[in-house]
Amino acid sequence: MLKKMMPVVAGLMAFLSGSAFADMGLAAGISSDDSAEIRLPIRSQNTIYEPYVSFASISYNSDELFESRKSDDQSFSVGLSVLRVRALQDSLFWQYGIRAGYLQRDGELSAVYGTNIEQNYQTLYSEEKLSGYLVSPRIGVFYSINDKVNLGIDVGYTYQNLSGDVTEVHVSYYDDEPPETYRDAKEDVDVSQWNSFSLIFMRVYF
Repeated sequence: MLKKMMPVVAGLMAFLSGSAFADMGLAAGISSDDSAEIRLPIRSQNTIYEPYVSFASISYNSDELFESRKSDDQSFSVGLSVLRVRALQDSLFWQYGIRAGYLQRDGELSAVYGTNIEQNYQTLYSEEKLSGYLVSPRIGVFYSINDKVNLGIDVGYTYQNLSGDVTEVHVSYYDDEPPETYRDAKEDVDVSQWNSFSLIFMRVYF
């Protein structure tokens, strides 16, 4: 899916950038879901076309008396946003549109339940590898410092439809007995969900 999308995005960029009415630029954003993204805005009259690449890496650790957890999650997305722009007042604009793209998500979780003081505890290891598509309607406002520089914020919802596999390994330890693996499975999964987001961005046109 990713290989199919890249020529489409590249072809659209080449077509729009060749227009006499198009301005190209570079943009960066930071989202509330801890992702960072790079955009290549192409401004043509009252429409902005924005191919983008985004990446997120999230780690979590907890260590309590009878439970400890460690997780690492990474996601990568590439696609295109199409936005319509309307003036609110001098130098202040609002934009609305939709984003569609490819999404890949990988995650690992390791956990220990119980207490190893009495040698009576369980361990869990889980790994997921998912990929699919996203669709994200969005709305935002931005302030135009001058004709070349914009600062703004986007808000909206993202729908994700992903599929892939999840591997889980559970091992039980009890006294001096040999460890017992009572689950070692790899399953195919399908995940669909909606997530809200907010994102701060800066655009600079050349």
